[in-house]
Amino acid sequence: MIYISAFEFLYSLMDIIVKPIFHSYGSTFLVMVNVKESPFSLNVALFLAAVYCGFFGASMAIFGLHFIYRYLVASGSKHLQKFNIWKTSFFLLAPVVYVGQNPATGEHIRSNILETFDLQVEDTVYIGPYFYQKQPNGTYEIDMQSIIGMSVVYLIVSSSFFTIFYFGIKCYRCISKLVPSKDSYRTKQLQSHLFWALVTQTMIPVILMHTPVTLVYAFALLDQDIGMLSGFVSMTIAAYPALDPVPSLFIIPCYRRALKNYLTCCPKPIAKAQDSTAAGPRTGSIMSIANA
Repeated sequence: MIYISAFEFLYSLMDIIVKPIFHSYGSTFLVMVNVKESPFSLNVALFLAAVYCGFFGASMAIFGLHFIYRYLVASGSKHLQKFNIWKTSFFLLAPVVYVGQNPATGEHIRSNILETFDLQVEDTVYIGPYFYQKQPNGTYEIDMQSIIGMSVVYLIVSSSFFTIFYFGIKCYRCISKLVPSKDSYRTKQLQSHLFWALVTQTMIPVILMHTPVTLVYAFALLDQDIGMLSGFVSMTIAAYPALDPVPSLFIIPCYRRALKNYLTCCPKPIAKAQDSTAAGPRTGSIMSIANA
């Protein structure tokens, strides 16, 4: 959870630094940076935009890794000791795949961004696919680089979803099978709260990031222009790091109590801060525990 918090902090920081502009026009959807308002050169701004796009792919990879970790903890697997930050960092670097600038894309969007943003193409850097490139004779040609690039991106996202569902189900079953004794009940309760907090945390980027971006790319692939509506994506992505920690604050009891005490300005003595479920029943479904 600390790693996820650090990741979301860096994501927010990159959003502030890069100041991305999301724009759809015809068969292209771009992440642009206005270099005129940026303290960085063209090359540095392009690199930062690529890193920012890499954070998008890594957002699902990090949750997939968390589900694997949660399952290993719940099952007491011996493989847990092999789960370290240096090895997992490799998987988080993998999503840094993007479709960069090319002259055909620049010519395609030149008049549109001048009309929409009052910007010249030369004053921007952009990353994104241009699926159907217009040729000098007026015909259109499918850009295989864009197709392959976006296929890699969604292969990464799809594999992350598969990992989340697969290890999520295994983790759920593992927690449900814990023997109902005093010690295992506390363990089951803790693992249950952490599990459902993780499930809820995972749904936030799915709703705010991946679903809107997938829809916009689908419109671009169908050569349907949605124009300024694509700017809505930038708002939902910016909201993700701020909203993602909220489920943990309400689902995990110790966080919930701390938040309540902070908001009411009436912290309770440690001796009175008893776990309300410590004397609770030793049996029950995982759903009843999660809702405790």
